[in-house]
Amino acid sequence: MIRSPVNSAMVICVKCTGCGREIEDEARFCQWCGTSLFLPAVESSPIVVQARKPISSAMFLVIIGIVVIAVGGLIYAVAWTETVNSNWWDDPYSTDPDPFNGFLDLMMVSYVVMSIGTVLLFVGMILLVLNE
Repeated sequence: MIRSPVNSAMVICVKCTGCGREIEDEARFCQWCGTSLFLPAVESSPIVVQARKPISSAMFLVIIGIVVIAVGGLIYAVAWTETVNSNWWDDPYSTDPDPFNGFLDLMMVSYVVMSIGTVLLFVGMILLVLNE
């Protein structure tokens, strides 16, 4: 809007954004080119905030299964490290009844733990698929 003095009184003159000519102050459209002088009202959609869903029992089983598998892998890694550090391969004719220093026992424990974790993981995944 441009204010200009006319006959010593302040009158508001509006210029059209389309053609640049002066138009009446209360006009909705330009009388010369037909351009709308008011911007259309933009309807904004309300912001929807969704609350986080609590962890379902199926997702809990999946998470526990992954953790149990990781613990089984850690047990296996500890057993393997102890076996490698024991140098059991230096004397293949040793009379030691357990040349692996319990490696097979720890290995079996790790396999059992990882098997339990795998079962938990699969049951949780099946429940997740069935619930959706």
